[in-house]
Amino acid sequence: MVLNSEEESLLRDIRDNGSVSLTPETRSFEDAERLLAKGLVRAVRTRGVPASTYLLSGAGVAAAAWPPPGNA
Repeated sequence: MVLNSEEESLLRDIRDNGSVSLTPETRSFEDAERLLAKGLVRAVRTRGVPASTYLLSGAGVAAAAWPPPGNA
């Protein structure tokens, strides 16, 4: 799966912080939505709250491994 540099950076931020909360106005929101569509993150949304919290999915945990196994 090919990720752009912004998606890779956001994936590592989510890995390092455990989760990331973003609002639709945030620049990274579109990157997070693309990661969601690719199945690399899960989103938690609360009705009436504009922010979404993104967490790594199982596939996202594997994709966020940095450096990749064998390249340490």
